[in-house]
Amino acid sequence: MIYLTDNSEQAEAVATRLRRSLESAPFAGRIESVRTIVDVLPSDQATKLTLLDDIHKELTPRVRAALSEAQRTLIDRFDRRVQNAPLRLEDLPPSFTLGLREANGTTGKLVVINPVLNARWWDGDQMRNYVAAMRLLGKQAVGAEARSPRFAGSVPLSSDIVEAIRHDGPIASAAALAGVVAVVMALLRWRRATVYVVGALCVGVLWLAGASRLLGIHINFANFIAFPITFGIGVDYAVNVVSRYEEQGSLDVLGAVRSTGAAVALCSVTTIIGYSSLLMAENRALYLFGFLAVLGEISCLTVALVGLPSLLIWTRRRATRAPEQRATPSPMNAHAVALQSSQQPAP
Repeated sequence: MIYLTDNSEQAEAVATRLRRSLESAPFAGRIESVRTIVDVLPSDQATKLTLLDDIHKELTPRVRAALSEAQRTLIDRFDRRVQNAPLRLEDLPPSFTLGLREANGTTGKLVVINPVLNARWWDGDQMRNYVAAMRLLGKQAVGAEARSPRFAGSVPLSSDIVEAIRHDGPIASAAALAGVVAVVMALLRWRRATVYVVGALCVGVLWLAGASRLLGIHINFANFIAFPITFGIGVDYAVNVVSRYEEQGSLDVLGAVRSTGAAVALCSVTTIIGYSSLLMAENRALYLFGFLAVLGEISCLTVALVGLPSLLIWTRRRATRAPEQRATPSPMNAHAVALQSSQQPAP
């Protein structure tokens, strides 16, 4: 992960403040090292070179003769007679400046943070809190007047994607659902069949959400698209069943299911086979997307061929029983009518 600041002073201020906060939450246990260009090149090299000159002058042949072989070897390692110029970035191996040099070659503006790899980066809430704290720390380090440092890397990118899905996912899903409902209303008009179709779709999606919750499947930026797709595909099954039910004059629910159920099931099975190919993917995101899509197909198909016909049969039986109950008086009502007639005076 990297901070991009506007100058080297801001980079050092951010690095210093971050190092002081390494033991506090949410940074504790998540950051392995913090590096700037100062950690690569020695600071104030002119003063240090002068000091080395003084030390070299004190190491006279007589002093060297009094040292042991190991001590003389150690001193020779740091003898600057071979290198008289300050150390430059070009003199260092590329691994020393990795991540500290910009594309145009400038240095000094970047702060490189090496994270601890096993720090539960998969947890969306903890990742969001960490990224928010890092951005706040950078803003506080440079001051309110300066431009905030830009914080980049795989962790902030993943956090931003998750936050975008949390904000835009419900909006996109609601827009997809509204579009599907509008198409159904344009096809079936505003009548009871429309309520049946939309209700069946909502029940199927609720079953999908409940199954994903029960199985512990977390919604992420790769698999949430299974919900809008389920809206568009799953509504077809209920539309076909209800349309065939209304086309038959006898209003035979079971006959409608028998005549169109096989075609609806075949359509769903072919779609399930297509989504099931993703279950063989080694990529976890593709696998979960395929799994949710298959669950959505099964849910909507079950509602269309089992749940919706059951509801239609129940409402039809209830509608036919109501007139019979109104036409047939109960024994108590018949007794009350006879009693009232006996009390009336004869003409």
